[in-house]
Amino acid sequence: MRITLVSTFYPPFGFGGDAVHVHQLANGLVDRGVEVRVVHNSSAFEMLGGAPLTGFAPSPDVEIVDVALGRPAMFGTYISSRPVGYSARLTAAIADSDIVHFHNPSLLGGIGASQLPSGLRIYTTHEHWLLCPMHTLFRNEREVCTRRTCTTCCAVYGRPPQPWRWTGHLDRSVGALDAIMSPSRFTAELHRQRFPNASIEVVRPPGPRIRATVLADETVLHSTQHDRPFVLFAGRLQPIKGALWLAEELRAQSDLDVVFVGDGPERAAIEQLAQGSSRITVLGQRSHAEVLQLCSAARALIVPSLGYETFGGAGREALSVGTPVVVRALGPLPELVENGGGVCFENAEELRAIIARIAHDSDWYQSLRASVPNDDGGADDGEADEARFFRDYFSVIEAAANRRGLEALATWSRSLQ
Repeated sequence: MRITLVSTFYPPFGFGGDAVHVHQLANGLVDRGVEVRVVHNSSAFEMLGGAPLTGFAPSPDVEIVDVALGRPAMFGTYISSRPVGYSARLTAAIADSDIVHFHNPSLLGGIGASQLPSGLRIYTTHEHWLLCPMHTLFRNEREVCTRRTCTTCCAVYGRPPQPWRWTGHLDRSVGALDAIMSPSRFTAELHRQRFPNASIEVVRPPGPRIRATVLADETVLHSTQHDRPFVLFAGRLQPIKGALWLAEELRAQSDLDVVFVGDGPERAAIEQLAQGSSRITVLGQRSHAEVLQLCSAARALIVPSLGYETFGGAGREALSVGTPVVVRALGPLPELVENGGGVCFENAEELRAIIARIAHDSDWYQSLRASVPNDDGGADDGEADEARFFRDYFSVIEAAANRRGLEALATWSRSLQ
């Protein structure tokens, strides 16, 4: 059986999140004897000016197809959400697959690619792109979206409107999907409200595969040492992630250092704050291995997102190496700690109180650290966590194949659970 993964971004051409997940998924499928092809668009990443991801070696058993679209084709896809000018190329890349799995196809075929001839079609909601032109549900780049103002919001973000969203194209394309996977209950419910007839299931991603070797790598450890106890922020330094908010609210606290790893439009402002505070350190972009090592060394990872995440991947990775997380009580983030391993905060005052307790209440902190659940991705149970993910993954495929009457595919999927 062959599975083709269609993703605008794939390492090293990615910003994290969806690209990292597709890389891990591809390698996990190969380990289970699946033929895997990845179709991606490096030109989209280059156009958006990202820094290449490091530490993601390509597997020789994964077939990579880089369509490398030109700007006119990408603009046509953005405006129409169809593979304008390259439909035949994309069809040829997916037509011989038993399963086509879409991961953020916004600049690679758009949602209209789900209507091309192919096998079973599934989609993962790494972002809120099916619901929001900006992918984020973060209205005007300053607040959670509670009402649709898409035209003015596009203007704030400096992007053209997308006329296809005002037609029946989205509903027809989502209707062509056999299943949708969402990484959290919160994200699944948002999409169920918009697409009540779609089959939407929660499939929680696994922790990172490389953690065991990374945590034993003295070279990486040396490159990520920080002299004093610290809490960590890891992610894009942009408004929706709450990075600048975090720096502003914690610059005057004297309990623990706050280390920022990542890059983005808020980096300069955070570095300016760091010049006036001995507690703030900005490390910039680091490799995936270094980020995991920093997570392991931190007292806690802070996830202060001001908008809706779809899951909270940085928090998931911290938990996977046994580090507690402190998350804003917003969207799906509380799901990360509902079985232990962290706490939620509502506002800056609560966050400062939690950091003070992490610094000074040793018994409480040790109990918090001990509560990181090994059975759901703790540092000692990575293989079981990945096995759980693929069991859920192939269960969704089996159910979708049964609905389509694809008995051979359903039987094959069941054998891999």
